[in-house]
Amino acid sequence: MFVVKNILIHLRIPFSLLLLPVFLLAVSQIGEIDRTKTYLVFFILHFLVYPSSNGYNSLMDDDKGSIGMIEKPEKVASQMLYVTLFMDIVSLLITFYAFRVEVFVLLVLYILASRAYSYRNIRLKKYPFIGFLTVVIFQGPAIYLLTKYAISESITFGLSDVLLSVVSLLLVGAGYPISQIYQHEQDKADGVETISMVLGVNGTFTFSLIMFSMLNILLAIYFVFIRVDLISFILFFTITAPVGIFFMTWMKKTRSNPENANFKNTMKLNLLGAMCNNLFLIVLIVKQHLF
Repeated sequence: MFVVKNILIHLRIPFSLLLLPVFLLAVSQIGEIDRTKTYLVFFILHFLVYPSSNGYNSLMDDDKGSIGMIEKPEKVASQMLYVTLFMDIVSLLITFYAFRVEVFVLLVLYILASRAYSYRNIRLKKYPFIGFLTVVIFQGPAIYLLTKYAISESITFGLSDVLLSVVSLLLVGAGYPISQIYQHEQDKADGVETISMVLGVNGTFTFSLIMFSMLNILLAIYFVFIRVDLISFILFFTITAPVGIFFMTWMKKTRSNPENANFKNTMKLNLLGAMCNNLFLIVLIVKQHLF
């Protein structure tokens, strides 16, 4: 019973909430979708692939300090390796039989990149810029395209897809360095140099602020000039405003007192950002597919 509980905790299934926006972005911007395949790819990503990646990362890291969604992690059960392998095989088998080959290839690449990121003998995460690019590319554009090709009738790649791929990259890139801001000492002890360590606490806030600003500008261009959808443009800035307010307030407090760059504030921003982004995108999906 202890082993099962330990594995479930380290799979961090609720953490998938933070990775949901890219999937929802793809669903919200596709005209005609296959609903059965939409539900299926949602399940594959958020209940198999992402948790498997979390569990494998926890196994490789053997964290002693706080990690995403777990403030005081226990030592990971050795059975985690077999659990993650089983979850990956199941996700790949379902994808192979249920979706086109492009989706299968993208999923294979995602899993390989995820393992290379964590695996001790490769450990891409210990290189600040390679680790950063691995995460933002595969959790951003790769997942956007995987979702699009899984649930839509065509596999076209036009201007909108280029912009939305960059949007998904910025969406992940804006939050990823901030998620590392409280782990500098822990990562250093593990021989890992994250992009947040290179930038420093203040630099991490500045970098994420630039990424957030670029994201907002690009979405404004997309909704106003390409989709000609002013309502969605207004909805985005209205629904996600609390994220910007919290971010700016937290940044100001941290510059006065660096101890504010801690686990609890990081999780508050991550959860608030996920909830606001997910709410906005769910509204778009309802608007797009039900009305």
